[in-house]
Amino acid sequence: MFFVFIFSPMGALHNVGLLSIVGLGAALLADYTLTTALVYLSKPYSRESS
Repeated sequence: MFFVFIFSPMGALHNVGLLSIVGLGAALLADYTLTTALVYLSKPYSRESS
């Protein structure tokens, strides 16, 4: 939905759309990479921690 703002003739809406897309993309990338790495490092389901 934020992709529609990029085609706006108003500069402010264009910038909001661009920053939203970049921010959400970075958050999604961090979610996929950092979450798996932290779960692997912390080993929350290992039998040794019980």
